[in-house]
Amino acid sequence: MKNSKEIINTLVISITEGKELGFVKDMVVNPEKKSVEFFLVEKTENHKTEAIVAIPFKSAIGIGGYAMTIEHQSSLIDLAQINFISGILEKRVRVIDEKVISRKGRLLGVVEEYTIDTDSGQITQLIVKSQSGHADTPIAAEDIISLGEHLITVTDRAEELFYTTASPPKSAAAGKERYPTQTIVTKAVSSVKSEPTPQPSPEVTPTQSSADEAHEKSSSIEYFVEKQKSFLLGKVIHKDFYDHTGQLIAAAGTPINSDIFIAAEKIGRQKIIELAMLAE
Repeated sequence: MKNSKEIINTLVISITEGKELGFVKDMVVNPEKKSVEFFLVEKTENHKTEAIVAIPFKSAIGIGGYAMTIEHQSSLIDLAQINFISGILEKRVRVIDEKVISRKGRLLGVVEEYTIDTDSGQITQLIVKSQSGHADTPIAAEDIISLGEHLITVTDRAEELFYTTASPPKSAAAGKERYPTQTIVTKAVSSVKSEPTPQPSPEVTPTQSSADEAHEKSSSIEYFVEKQKSFLLGKVIHKDFYDHTGQLIAAAGTPINSDIFIAAEKIGRQKIIELAMLAE
């Protein structure tokens, strides 16, 4: 099992060539199967971005802490050749930051993280952050009714667990018993289980570490945006390109200019990836 955020920015290596091919930049979730179907990879050559390509989940041999391995670089597929991905992205199922509602229509919170089975790609658990600031709550895959374009619907049982876990520590422990096999340690469980607090090293304080991580993440995002901009400007959109509200940004046949790219950038990284998929 791995958290989705542990996979993003993972190095991709071809075993046959012994070559670094790029970095995982996003994952494409099939809402019907509730599983990851493809990894979107920023392909690089001599530290220069070439394009965004896809790797079918089944082509990943392993997803380790250092890298994702594939057999051969031929597993990398041009996005323009996979209409299936375009169809999924048009539905805009992002999972993270999606609102979670119960079957009865009660808003529970938003998805902060999700876990996948690295053997099958199946989503095994959502971690939901309460709007009221309560502890993050795990919701198991069997309690996910649907992954929609704007909302994720869960069962009444998940709603009950959500409010039980969001209560004081005693209830949080009860919520843990309902899901004895869960592998993610949430804030609610952590508040019950007492463990020694690791001491920071003299060289790097927690504040410094957090600042470094934030800077690294920011630099990574900026690098991704700039490389995609240089890659996409001047290319032609082969299909109408809409924003998240359904408003047309650019019609098919339009060359991509700075205005179009900035419009996609303001919506988010996923929209830039979608633009890359529509470019020729």
